[in-house]
Amino acid sequence: MPRRQHGADVAPAARRGALNQGKFSPRFDEIVLFSAPFEVMLERIGTRDTNPFGKTAEQRDQIVADTAEAEPLLRVSATVEINNLKPLADVVDQLAAFAGPSPNKIHFRCRP
Repeated sequence: MPRRQHGADVAPAARRGALNQGKFSPRFDEIVLFSAPFEVMLERIGTRDTNPFGKTAEQRDQIVADTAEAEPLLRVSATVEINNLKPLADVVDQLAAFAGPSPNKIHFRCRP
């Protein structure tokens, strides 16, 4: 997985997704962007039963607009991208690999 130097050659305003994100970024070794195509995101939002947001056409249009605005900023600040088209266990394992070994030698693995 290619890694970029955090914030290299990026204007300060483009390094932040949230207004205060840039303040906390230096505390982390990696900044992870979880990604999926719009179609997949909208399908998952449409079928989830844990949150009613995203069920109407107007809300879905808002999700598309918000993602189009925010994702480029998040992508610039990310040092790692994890594609969420993989099974959940693989996504968790990939994220855990960046965290490194557990200090107490207990390792958790997500299984469906």
